[in-house]
Amino acid sequence: MLITRKVIEDEFLRADKGLEHCWALLTDLKAFALNTENFIERFITFQDTLASMIFRLQTIRDQIIVEEKSIVTDKSKYKPDWFVNRLRLLARYKKGIDLVVCMAKAQGDAYAYFFYQNDLALLSEHYGHERVINHTAGIGERGELEFLKKVKQIEGNFTLFHGITNILRYGDFSFIDLKNLKVVHIGELKTSQIDHETLDLNLHLIKRKDAEVVPPKLPLTNPEMEKTRRGRQLVGIANFMIRGRNSTDPSTNLTNKSYADDVNILVKNTKLDAINLAQTSPGTAFCCLKFRRASLYTRIFKREYQDLTAMSGGKLAETAVSMVKRGSANNGIVIGQLLYNPDFSDKNTPGTVPIFWNPMDNAVLKRIYFVDCVIISLFNPAHLIDEIAEMGFTVESKYVPKAKEPKNPRKVIQRFDLFISYIMNYLLTENFVTDAVKEAVEYAKEKPLSQVSLRLQQHVDILK
Repeated sequence: MLITRKVIEDEFLRADKGLEHCWALLTDLKAFALNTENFIERFITFQDTLASMIFRLQTIRDQIIVEEKSIVTDKSKYKPDWFVNRLRLLARYKKGIDLVVCMAKAQGDAYAYFFYQNDLALLSEHYGHERVINHTAGIGERGELEFLKKVKQIEGNFTLFHGITNILRYGDFSFIDLKNLKVVHIGELKTSQIDHETLDLNLHLIKRKDAEVVPPKLPLTNPEMEKTRRGRQLVGIANFMIRGRNSTDPSTNLTNKSYADDVNILVKNTKLDAINLAQTSPGTAFCCLKFRRASLYTRIFKREYQDLTAMSGGKLAETAVSMVKRGSANNGIVIGQLLYNPDFSDKNTPGTVPIFWNPMDNAVLKRIYFVDCVIISLFNPAHLIDEIAEMGFTVESKYVPKAKEPKNPRKVIQRFDLFISYIMNYLLTENFVTDAVKEAVEYAKEKPLSQVSLRLQQHVDILK
C-alpha cells in the first residue's frame, strides 16, 4: 500500500477518536463516576481501544519501512529530488506515528497506575527495568492483542496489558485482584503462527504467592532456562516479583507539597496562541503556550513546539534572569517540559504519580495530554542546593560547577539531580525536598548508619 497523506490523516482521525474515548473513561474513573453510561463496558474495553490503536499505527509504520526499503533498492529509477523528498516525508510520517503512540501510552500509564496504586514497591521494580520501546506490529504483538481481547481475567483477576504503557516493563500482562488492587500474577506470552489464520498463544504465569515462599537470596538463577531468551525473561520476572516482595514502603509519610494549583491557574489564565509565565518560587517557574483546538494531524505535523524561547518574545529570558541568586556559585537554568519530552517520549521517574492524578481540572489536564498546550519548566538549582548546604550537606550534582571536598564525608547527598526531576516534571516543591532531607537526618539519629537510602514516593488519594 502506498503511504499517502490521506492514509495518515485517516489513521490519525481514527486515533484521535480513540484517544477521546479513552480520555472520557479516565476522567470518569478519576471522579469515581461508576454510574455513568456503560462505565463497566468502557472500563474493560479501554485497553482494547488503546492497544488496537497502537497496533494499527505500528502496522502503518511497518508499511512505511517496507516502502523506504523498496525506494532505496530501486534508487536509480527515481529523480534525485523526488527520492530525497519522498524519504524525508516518510521519515516525518514515522516520527509522527511515534508521537501519537507516546500520547496513547501516556493515557495507558494513568490507567495502569490505578491498578498499581497499592503496589508501589512492585511498580518501582518495573521502573528499574530498561524502558521497553517497540515500534513494530509483528506476530508477538498480534498475539498480545488477541489475548487481551479474549481473556479479560484469569482466576477472577483482571487482565492488565503492559503494552499500552511505558511504566510496566516486566512481562506482558499483570493480573490484578480488584478487591484490594494487588498484583496476583505476572504473565509472559509467547506467540507462534500455525498458519495464515491461526496463532498459538502460550502464557506462562509467575505467581506472586510462589515468590513469597522463595528464600530471600537474590538473584535466582537457572542456567538451563537462561540458555533461551524466553527463559531469561521468565527468570527476570521471578526475580522482579521477589524484589517487589522484599521492598518496604517508607516508614514516614510526608505531606505532598505541589505546584499543581499554580500550573492549573497558569493554563486557565493563558490566552489562545499566547505564552504566559508564572514564577512559583525564587528558583522555579512555569511557562504555558496554549493552542487552539485542532485535529491530531495538525497537532503533530503543523505546529512548532521547539523554539519557545523565540516565541516568548524575551519573557523566558527575563524570567530566567529574575531567578538568578546573587552571590551563589551554583546558578544555572535547567529547562524541561511537563509530561512529555520534546520528542513526546515519556518522562516517568520512580516514586512518581502520572500527572493525570494530580488535583487539576480535567480540562487543563486534557490540554496537556492532547498537546493543546505545552508547559515548560524552568529551574535554577542554586536556591535549593544552597539551602541544603546551609543544613550542613554537600550536594553531588552535575549542576554544581566545581565539586568541593565535603566537610563531612558522612553528610553527602548523592543522586541529588533526581530531586530536580521531581520538581520540574512532577510539580513537587523545594520544601518537599528539604523536608525529606530533614526526615532522613532524624532517621539517622535514631539508627546511626553510614548511608541513608531516601526513596521519595508521591501519594495521591485516588480512592477518596
